[in-house]
Amino acid sequence: MKIALIAFGFYEYTIDLANALAKSEQVILLIPSSIADSYREFIAENIMLSGFKKAKKMRYPINSIYILQIIKRLRKYKPNIVHYQSSAYPWFDICVPYFAKFNLVVTVHDPLPHFGKEKQFNVPYTNYLISKHAKQVIVHGKILRDSFLKQYSYSIVDIHVIPVGVLSFYLHWRRSNVEEKRKVLFFGSIWPYKGLEYLIMAEPLISKEFPDIKIVIAGEGEDFKRYENYIVNKNNFELYNYRVPNNLLGRLFQEATVVVLPYVEATQSGVIPIAWAFAKPVITTPVGAIPEVVEDGKTGILVPPKNVERLANAVIDLLKNDDKREVIGKNAYAKAFTEYSWDRIAEQHKQVYKKAMAKRC
Repeated sequence: MKIALIAFGFYEYTIDLANALAKSEQVILLIPSSIADSYREFIAENIMLSGFKKAKKMRYPINSIYILQIIKRLRKYKPNIVHYQSSAYPWFDICVPYFAKFNLVVTVHDPLPHFGKEKQFNVPYTNYLISKHAKQVIVHGKILRDSFLKQYSYSIVDIHVIPVGVLSFYLHWRRSNVEEKRKVLFFGSIWPYKGLEYLIMAEPLISKEFPDIKIVIAGEGEDFKRYENYIVNKNNFELYNYRVPNNLLGRLFQEATVVVLPYVEATQSGVIPIAWAFAKPVITTPVGAIPEVVEDGKTGILVPPKNVERLANAVIDLLKNDDKREVIGKNAYAKAFTEYSWDRIAEQHKQVYKKAMAKRC
């Protein structure tokens, strides 16, 4: 089977998937040249890597020329499957009807726009096109499949639930000389749906028990000024308000005692598979497909969204109980590299590809 993977985002996820598929299939990986150059050493040698240009700004019309170049390459490669990681990239989206000729499979990471990001991304329009032209659709949770079915006319037999694989890609930046410290890590993009303010408001309760605690906030997104109003003890915070490079990412996860994701709304989380790769326990909320992944008390802790006291108590409990924290971390790590291993995820993808090839237009 010749599989072409196309991504304008979710690059590390796509590379992990490509490496796993390449163990048994012929894989062509189409990603922006800047990403291809940066990550070449981490991509399997038998993968045909095809970098393409991508303009710095979405509104630049030259993007249309770059998409045409991708189309030309696909004509040349003649793949059996084209698998697109949907990231609401409008220049590709308007060409989705053409890509349907190549047995198009699409992974929809976000069936609906997140709270606070509705104006940034035209997710409904993208997903409408996908529902009309993709032969098979992949989502990351049962609740997301149901959401997609409600919004778009589609057959349930053509929508497949495949979880996010363990993002072991980031272990390339793990270092032997970095030790765990008493730190609580919030990692990822910063938008209203992430609920960061509730972790910030929990800090005074946590620092009463652990005066030396550090709340580490790493990521970019909306203007951070609104979150500064919630900070009481500035010395207890460590802020990296920018897109975190991978070498820093590795250090932050190694140093963290616990990873906290106080989402008020979500589809799934790409941060949880990173935390699990580093054997870190996660405290998060039962929103979106997260309860399908995190087993409360076994591979993580679930607390109600927007509940500052419950969130603080969960953090304090794990900080006080070394054995409990270690067991949850080990359970999460074991689950990540068995149930969510990329070899297993790749096999599930191959079954979807076979269905796409067998389905008539």
